[in-house]
Amino acid sequence: MCPDCHNPHSSNVEKLLSPDMPALCIKCHEKEEFSRRDVHGPVGIGMCLDCHEPHQSDEETLLIKAIPMLCYKCHREAKFTKKNIHPPVQEGRCMECHTAHSSRYNSLLRDRDNSVCRLCHPQVFEEPHAMSGMKGKGHVLRAEKDPKRRREPFTCASCHEPHSSNWPRLYRYKASEPFEMCAHCHGSK
Repeated sequence: MCPDCHNPHSSNVEKLLSPDMPALCIKCHEKEEFSRRDVHGPVGIGMCLDCHEPHQSDEETLLIKAIPMLCYKCHREAKFTKKNIHPPVQEGRCMECHTAHSSRYNSLLRDRDNSVCRLCHPQVFEEPHAMSGMKGKGHVLRAEKDPKRRREPFTCASCHEPHSSNWPRLYRYKASEPFEMCAHCHGSK
């Protein structure tokens, strides 16, 4: 078992590894897992041991700490601990929305932006959104351009913070009611 990763006699790599990271990991783990379009920063530079213990751990998948504490090593905890916290974030279930190593989608999401939201909030996509009581189909939920966030499409995250917010309903901008959000993009009249 040890010779699977270590050369017992000599190696040009520290700890007699054969080969060096991340090529060593790919000997057992499928390369595709680490090479999709959006690659997690540490994965991209072969820093597997920043998140994983090589031999044993009390955490799943040999993590060095439990999620989300592991994530807070690099990602500012304050972004995830504002007044109103999305329940999966509060419960440390980061991997319900994100993948750890690489993804076909932005932000290491498991699926395309709104599709992740739809998994837990299907009702939002079945009824008029943010426009209840008014004529029409409600506010658009997906568009090519976000009016407030440059180079981003308009998605659920255009109006709602996916992790935590100081405003109710995880609003991205200061508002206490849905219609107070309108002025942030459409101006006040």
